[in-house]
Amino acid sequence: MQRRWGTGAWLAWLALLLPCVVGHARPSEPPVLDIQQLDTRPLRAPVEFFVASAYSAAGGVPEADFQPLTEADLNQVVATGGRIYWLRVRLRNADPLQPRSWVLRHQTPQVHRLTAFLVDEGGQPQRTLLTDRVPFAQRPLDYRTLALAHTTAAASHTDVYLRLDYDRPGLANLDFTLSSQERFQAQARAEYYGFGLYVGMMLTLVVSALAIAWLLRQPNYLYLGLFLLAGTLAWVMRSGLAFQFLWPEAVVWHNEGIHLVYLLAAVSASQFSRGFLKTRLHFPRTDRVLLAGQLLLLAGVVAWLVGYYLPVFWLAHAGLVALVGLALLGYGAYRKGQRFARWFVLAWLCYGYGLLVYLPGSGAAVLTGGVPWLQFAQWTTALQALLLMVALSERLLGWDLERRQALRLAHQDALTGLGNRRVIPQALDNLRNQFEQTGLPVFLLLIDLDHFRGINDSYGREAGDAVLQALAGLLIRVCRPEDVCVRYGGGEFAVLLQAPDQEVALDIANRIRREFADTATRYQHHKIGHTLTAGLTTVCSSVACIPGNQAIQEAATALSDAKSAGRNCCRVFGRDITPLPQQA
Repeated sequence: MQRRWGTGAWLAWLALLLPCVVGHARPSEPPVLDIQQLDTRPLRAPVEFFVASAYSAAGGVPEADFQPLTEADLNQVVATGGRIYWLRVRLRNADPLQPRSWVLRHQTPQVHRLTAFLVDEGGQPQRTLLTDRVPFAQRPLDYRTLALAHTTAAASHTDVYLRLDYDRPGLANLDFTLSSQERFQAQARAEYYGFGLYVGMMLTLVVSALAIAWLLRQPNYLYLGLFLLAGTLAWVMRSGLAFQFLWPEAVVWHNEGIHLVYLLAAVSASQFSRGFLKTRLHFPRTDRVLLAGQLLLLAGVVAWLVGYYLPVFWLAHAGLVALVGLALLGYGAYRKGQRFARWFVLAWLCYGYGLLVYLPGSGAAVLTGGVPWLQFAQWTTALQALLLMVALSERLLGWDLERRQALRLAHQDALTGLGNRRVIPQALDNLRNQFEQTGLPVFLLLIDLDHFRGINDSYGREAGDAVLQALAGLLIRVCRPEDVCVRYGGGEFAVLLQAPDQEVALDIANRIRREFADTATRYQHHKIGHTLTAGLTTVCSSVACIPGNQAIQEAATALSDAKSAGRNCCRVFGRDITPLPQQA
């Protein structure tokens, strides 16, 4: 893990500090941190830092230019060329008896090169080179980010100089954490437990989305699944877990591949949003903008494949930031009546806040109170994924409700609100199933208004509609909820019901007939009297169950017999029933 220097190393160390000695009686000492009671703490002021150009670093580090490291200094933009960042601190162990073992770890997995110079009091300088440009197995500590361990003797101190080299444009992160050995191990166990829980949950959502996409042939679930998969992969790469567990030998992919994943995540999120909110129909201009953005991001994928990493870096981050605007698009859809879009809006607002801590450069400025920014970011993305799944599920429920509504309207009589004749086959099947379970006979009652055409001719069609509505209301009042009432067509109605025997079914039919005859319909200034005639047949009994067509034919025959008998009466198929006296 550590290598002691020989004569050449001593000369290099002296060359490093020579400019500090010139012009000074002696070099200034690093700021002091007491580690006697060390648990865990971020490296901040009084820790000092210095920034140097890669071209001027060979002359040494001017000690007078070191400045206290604050939260605002943790993330530095490397616009062009390379940069070298120095941190220094003296770790003092005031305990006269016990040595202190500590671990220094960087918070982000992508560091081009980290060199640690450690000088124990009275000892020789030690140099440890850490870099993400070598396979993971070459790291001194088996940990997802660059880390090193050291022990400071009792009543002694260790001077720590950290040099971070960033040889490509991008974002440089100076965020380190210092922990005791015991605390580091406990934190690492807790981290990996949380990581496993998060990844397991996200992969469950991804598999669920892809499975629903396959089973229901819903492309929106496919795009959502791809977005969640890309987002999960980006987070796993961002945390260093992918390099540790998935591809420990893929150095280039570890350092550069995350930007490609960012691009794919932005493309899939945009495509999901287009389909989910139907932007082509409701927001045609915005839809064209989203489509153009997707083409630009896909061009970035091509640029990444041919090795143009810097433009892809900025394009990928710009694409992630632009996704925050989807919250505004969702709000516009909600204002236009797409109620399910409210979950969509919440998801992307959650994403926007999480983005402040997910992207390099903002975690320290946003989070306070000791909340690890990476853990906060991971659960923010998990909450966003859940909200998007809820939004899409509500959208599917809305589609199913619309389908059911359309199906109900297709099977409903617009005037009376009863079912139409399309309902009868399915209702007969349902009642047959109930008969097999309960043994309660099933009957079909066919009703026809007497002289209905005369009512239309005498009072007008609107009056005839009022009479039809009155009969429909009567059927609903007399029949039970499980009975099926249908307007068969014109002035004809049908009722499917279960009753203990034929006599009870006939009593129900006569009750309907008498009440309809006794209650005139009032329309405007008219009092319209009316009667009805009905035919009854047995559909299912202990003897047999007859087909639906046969049942309708038998009920129609009984109805015809009742009309021949003088109307305003009920007749049972195959049974001679004397009609009741006509009412005045």
